[in-house]
Amino acid sequence: MSPFQKVMSAEVDHSDESLGDGWLPEHAPGAAPERWNQGVCPSGRGRVAADAIVKAIRNARRTVMVSSFLLADVEIERALLEVATSGRGVRVYVLNAAEARLEKEPREDSEFDRKTYEAHKALLNKLAGYVLFRTARSFHAKVVLVDAPTGEGYLLTANLTSEALERNEEVVIRLEESECAQVRDWLQYAFWEGAEHEMATPGALEAVRAPGLTRRPEPRGDVLATASGHTGLREALLSLVDGARGHLIVTSFGWSREHPVVQRILQRARQGLRVTVLARIRPSAMPALLALREAGATVLGFQWLHAKAAWSEAGEALVTSANLEPHGMDDGFELGVRLVGARADAVASLLKAWSAGAKARLENGLRVGAVHGAVELWRGGKVLEKVVVEASREIDLGRVVAESATRLEAPAPTPPAPVPGKYFHRSILRWTIDAPVLDTKASEVLREVEVTGEAKAGEKTKKKKQRVSHEPPLFKEASGRLVVAISNAEQLEAALAYGREHGATVVVRRP
Repeated sequence: MSPFQKVMSAEVDHSDESLGDGWLPEHAPGAAPERWNQGVCPSGRGRVAADAIVKAIRNARRTVMVSSFLLADVEIERALLEVATSGRGVRVYVLNAAEARLEKEPREDSEFDRKTYEAHKALLNKLAGYVLFRTARSFHAKVVLVDAPTGEGYLLTANLTSEALERNEEVVIRLEESECAQVRDWLQYAFWEGAEHEMATPGALEAVRAPGLTRRPEPRGDVLATASGHTGLREALLSLVDGARGHLIVTSFGWSREHPVVQRILQRARQGLRVTVLARIRPSAMPALLALREAGATVLGFQWLHAKAAWSEAGEALVTSANLEPHGMDDGFELGVRLVGARADAVASLLKAWSAGAKARLENGLRVGAVHGAVELWRGGKVLEKVVVEASREIDLGRVVAESATRLEAPAPTPPAPVPGKYFHRSILRWTIDAPVLDTKASEVLREVEVTGEAKAGEKTKKKKQRVSHEPPLFKEASGRLVVAISNAEQLEAALAYGREHGATVVVRRP
């Protein structure tokens, strides 16, 4: 290292800097086992539940009743077409919300994408004429009934789409005979009294009127509904939350912070109840999820979760199609089933398996030092931003020039702007201080000395004045400042002393 240079370094600790609220990654061990357990089965790539539904449809002898917000699965399509054209006289009825999608394109954070939406429309057109479709904006329940009430029945949190049945975290419940009878009554009421349009031929939705011949079912048993001012689902879920003991697990796709059900969960969490929340990571759910975390709940995030269910250690579970939002709990057409005993335990096992495999965990008030790796941060109450937090970074701040070669000191250069999407526990800053170099425009300051000239024979020796360089040399810069210029570091001390004698306090290096 040159004696005219000094290398500097400093360490900046960022560990206590705030990141705000965000999702920390979890080390997920894998998916929940895809198998039937007490009539409860998760969705999955193996299509265990989906295949059971397809098989039941193909074995129909009298009727198939289907309700799904969307319908876009090749195997279910084939089964419905096969049974409708089998010649066995099987009648197929389908409830869906087709018209809502025809009027409004899919939302970015909804549970389906454009490809699924287009497949849904194509399937409806293909089956029209063989299957009687009835639609309404309110239809959101997800069930399949075959030869009800004595045949098979399934209640799902999933739409009947390939993505939902194979990719999402979803729950499928095999219904008991008494539950099939209750679901049938609700479907009949919705089909004849709640529909707004009917599709009898491809691409043609025709308006229909409610004949007023089918009364809304009287609530009974363990099948619960939201329909036409009836809010049995909401009341049942509030009751489950109120009666929860030990541990409460709630999973939903949609969350509304101000909804009474969410408010009741918040209240129980603040009272000290152990609450675990499972949710898809999406901006619209963040206000409710952050409030739940602040109240003390453990909030776990997933990429594709769409299930709506609740379980309490008191021994009760509820599986439903309804989100924890006004449209679902308060209005629309939704169905759910209350489970107890071994069936509730099976729901608990599934929810706990999903919890163990969560993608991320929501935390309030994150600090840089508590995070390492990828994290999603909640920004401005509007968007989730993916960032990475690393242990350290080294930054070369470049070179600065000292005021004098005798004092290699100078303020550190300004650090560069933060790297977008990157945070560090600490920053190591390095920079080099250089001695100042003589300005090329500076003019040398000479001194006068008397010298003895040569004299002719017989004459006296003559003295005359001559201008010579200082030793070490002095220069005047364009600014008027007087400096001492040296060529090597050995001259530093002598140069400083000499300069002071002549009004120069700065020592520079000659180029």
